[in-house]
Amino acid sequence: MNRKVFMERLRECLADISAEEREDALTYYESYFEEAGVENEAQVIEELGSPEKVAENIKRDLLEEPQSSIQAPECMKKESSEDFSSEDFEKNEQYEEYEQKDKSGRIAMIIVIAVLTFPIWITVAATLFGLIVAAFGVLFGCAAGGIAATVGLLISGVALIGMGIGGCISGSIAAGILVTGAGFFVMAIGILLLICVVWICGRAVPICCRWIVNLCRKPWQRRKERMS
Repeated sequence: MNRKVFMERLRECLADISAEEREDALTYYESYFEEAGVENEAQVIEELGSPEKVAENIKRDLLEEPQSSIQAPECMKKESSEDFSSEDFEKNEQYEEYEQKDKSGRIAMIIVIAVLTFPIWITVAATLFGLIVAAFGVLFGCAAGGIAATVGLLISGVALIGMGIGGCISGSIAAGILVTGAGFFVMAIGILLLICVVWICGRAVPICCRWIVNLCRKPWQRRKERMS
């Protein structure tokens, strides 16, 4: 007798009870077969006995305790707690132990690879550090040069304006006006250059900082992904 024949015969033996109670009982035994697995099907049938005996037990329980749910026989409870639960628990312990060993092995492998490839990655790190320093140096040099040129233009413009005003006072009105206009022109160029320097530094500095942070973060992200 297999599971299918057992359940069909049990349904026939329970035909004289209510449909709800019959379905509850059948669902219970179906779930028990599912938990036991196909390999333990014959053992479960042997422990339960014949479908007629199981049906008699169900009907007797319903008569004694109409409101109680279907209870498992003692042999089923014992088998479930000792055979299947303990086996699943041992499998979980073995799986956790395997995961721990595998993780430790990967960490040890990463350490060995890091030691063996030390000359390579230390060279790469030094090169990246040099590039970062050079980028900041170029940025700082451009900013300093732009500020110096701006200051020079502003000072020259003020000086020309002063000379032009002095020329107008001394009697050379045409030359004074010309020099004064040149001074204002030079000051305007200096102010525009100052605005450009501030705008470029305000845009370039955050971009360079984000690039450097992302560049330094990538190796750590890859290491975390490999270790996880």
